[in-house]
Amino acid sequence: MSQTLNNLKLVLFDLDWTLYDADQFYLQAWEMVATSVHQQYLPAITISELKTSLTNIWSELGPTEPYLFNKWMSNYGIYNKEVVQLAFDTLHGNWIPHLQPYEGVTEVLLKIAQKVKIAVLTEGRAGTQMRKIKALGLHSLFDEIFITDKIGAAKITSEPMKYVARHYDYRSSEILVVGDSYEKDITVPKLLGSHTALILHSAEDANAADYPDADLVLQSTASLINIL
Repeated sequence: MSQTLNNLKLVLFDLDWTLYDADQFYLQAWEMVATSVHQQYLPAITISELKTSLTNIWSELGPTEPYLFNKWMSNYGIYNKEVVQLAFDTLHGNWIPHLQPYEGVTEVLLKIAQKVKIAVLTEGRAGTQMRKIKALGLHSLFDEIFITDKIGAAKITSEPMKYVARHYDYRSSEILVVGDSYEKDITVPKLLGSHTALILHSAEDANAADYPDADLVLQSTASLINIL
């Protein structure tokens, strides 16, 4: 462990695109959503076509787009709130995805957990995020799993990080935050005094000078095994 991280007591991981490729989850979800909409509202359009159009819009707008389903249905001239609600309910329904962690993630979690506590701070619906973690087979490795849905504040605010620090009675400087979003996982924790590790899965993006609030800029979560 590097000298600057010797005082660590907790490594706090993001979930989506940090511990696993969340495209796995969403592509399975869009299949489920397309099937539900096809069966109940658009039987004349194939499930394959519906899934493809939804996937294309999601790829263009990003996973946090709040009106994703509205824009998807507008392509078919449908502005029915019930259809959008069906899609939303299906996405967050009680189905179990088939997910795999990024290569080396399980090993690095096991190694770090021998030295300090490890936990998750993830953003989203509590039930959905817990199903993801259980599907990954990682649930039992973490000391705690914190979800913004239960905390009542988004990661872009300081409240989730303060909540975690209060829970453990740790100083911010005793926490290392690991995540893929510079805005959500790096800038706020750094402002509070935590250590930060930004995960960039593209080698072309891994220029530390572009991310001044990140103490570490890594191409994979698994590479932490050589640092901690």
